[in-house]
Amino acid sequence: MCLGKHNLTTTKLSKHCINISGIYCHEGFQYPTVPTVEFDVVLVRLFEDATPTDEISFACLPSEEEILPEGKKCYANGWGDETGANSFSCSTSDLTSGPLVCQDTPGGPWEVHAITSFGPIGCIMNKKPSVFTRSSAYLPWISDVIRRDIYNEHNCGGPMDLPGEDGTISSLDYPSMYSINARCQWNIEVPARKLVNLHFSGFSLEESQLCMNDKVSFTGGVGSLGM
Repeated sequence: MCLGKHNLTTTKLSKHCINISGIYCHEGFQYPTVPTVEFDVVLVRLFEDATPTDEISFACLPSEEEILPEGKKCYANGWGDETGANSFSCSTSDLTSGPLVCQDTPGGPWEVHAITSFGPIGCIMNKKPSVFTRSSAYLPWISDVIRRDIYNEHNCGGPMDLPGEDGTISSLDYPSMYSINARCQWNIEVPARKLVNLHFSGFSLEESQLCMNDKVSFTGGVGSLGM
């Protein structure tokens, strides 16, 4: 993915390209198998952090379920076109194909209120506005994808392998509640003839008979060490 590229036909020093390490499509988007473009949203994870410059800057997300007031002045960014409600926003701007960004106050942060979904090819036409996916409707999904991505990378809170004489682990999203069906595993390795001492600063599990639902178990090279 290239940032800071404002002209497709020329190459400038402002351009900075970063590899993509993950693409996350919404599970509900089934077009064209299902004849609807609901859930038209995708997250892309960059291989490394983007560095802001004079040509590259960040935009924020709006509040959950925030609705733009009628007549709000916003800007559509980018180029190209997309072809192909409850979670849609419509635009009557002369520009299409990019995220719809808005600013509450001059000099304030930009917010990504919508993402291009579908519309007429080229500029908009009378009674055929560009249609955008409203980002505020998908904030819970975005947060869940980020949490799952952290879980897959670090296997819950902290790295999976913990060598050395000390370290810290935690459930996913601690001190908030962990996700349903979360499964965490850590491999603790200490020097020979040393013991492992675990100190829980906070401990709370869902109550269930015989720990059938939630549990913390300890195993070693010779089998189970307890539960």
